[in-house]
Amino acid sequence: MRFLPVLLLLVVSQNLRAQDLVSDSVLIDDHYRSFHYIKPAPGQVRSNLLFILHGSGGTGVGFRRNVLSFEPKAAAAGVLLVYPDGYKHYWNECRRYATSAANKENISEEKFFKVMIRYFSEKYGIRTDHIYAAGFSGGGHMAYKLGMQMPHYFRGIAAIVANLPTDASLDCTPQGKQLPVLIVNGTADKTNPYAGGEMFVDGQSYGAVRSTDSTLAYWAGLAGYTGLPTRKKLPDADTTNNQWLETFTYDVADKPIVQLVKVNGGGHMHPADLDIYTYIWDFFARQQNRSFAVGKKNRRKPLYILDAACGICQFDMRGDDCALAVRVNGIEFYVEGTGIDDHGDAHAKEGFCNSIRRAEVQGSVVDGRFRVTYFKLVK
Repeated sequence: MRFLPVLLLLVVSQNLRAQDLVSDSVLIDDHYRSFHYIKPAPGQVRSNLLFILHGSGGTGVGFRRNVLSFEPKAAAAGVLLVYPDGYKHYWNECRRYATSAANKENISEEKFFKVMIRYFSEKYGIRTDHIYAAGFSGGGHMAYKLGMQMPHYFRGIAAIVANLPTDASLDCTPQGKQLPVLIVNGTADKTNPYAGGEMFVDGQSYGAVRSTDSTLAYWAGLAGYTGLPTRKKLPDADTTNNQWLETFTYDVADKPIVQLVKVNGGGHMHPADLDIYTYIWDFFARQQNRSFAVGKKNRRKPLYILDAACGICQFDMRGDDCALAVRVNGIEFYVEGTGIDDHGDAHAKEGFCNSIRRAEVQGSVVDGRFRVTYFKLVK
């Protein structure tokens, strides 16, 4: 009987590997880009989409072995896991001096991810305001790119053993939008230096990266945080492996959570003392229904509760494209200071193009437009 737990573990492991892993591809700029995912069983609901991004030189299928223990938990939580493949095993992320073919050919990752999002939305009914990305190493850099250049498409990102490039090494145009960000870095990482500096991939320089503290500060700053994060030491699950974990967290009710998991003694690998993909999903899930405020509430100024929606789709206003508007005393005004996609996908079921929402608003009408200084959706 003492062999029963081992036997059960083997059966579960074999069952996971035998799940219906579907592989597909889409044509992007004359290149077929491939991806892989666990097909939901009949009747299973998948409302959340989580892209798992492999490291430099890897593949989606090859990297999946690191996530197997999380797959049944993902299914139970309604998460559809997708393992995309980089172009010729690499991503065209934000490191200007990357020597990969993806970077040299300037492969459009934005088009690839937009097409995949549409694919899973149409095929499985994924909520387009519940889309996330988590990446390891080069995949972490790809997650940063998605957060910097496609923030309206993603509800949160996580990067493992990756720091942002320095400004001189950055090859992206950040949109400067706040969103939940989780960073997991090891202090003994020789590839992604914790304190910043030049980094090498396959013996070649990929330019310089910021320090981990600077990377955390960048994302925290976008969310409007100031001061120091809350520090917490996590229980040491294994006192023999010379690793221990602590978190540094920015967390205010109307803002996205920004957190660093510092792996003291950790190298360029997944943390040994943490079920990291379960941890990542829990990080995303606990703020899934949080409404992120734009601006800071001023208690000395009037606070209005207004109808907010797409001016064209819901208020029958004139315009060239979908744009956020508010109704003030029966009169509709287009908004300045926040955008139609800053509060989730406008074309989702509860998005501004399909419904009229209520919002706490501060601001005033200037030149025929409502200029907001504070905006937050309310239930």
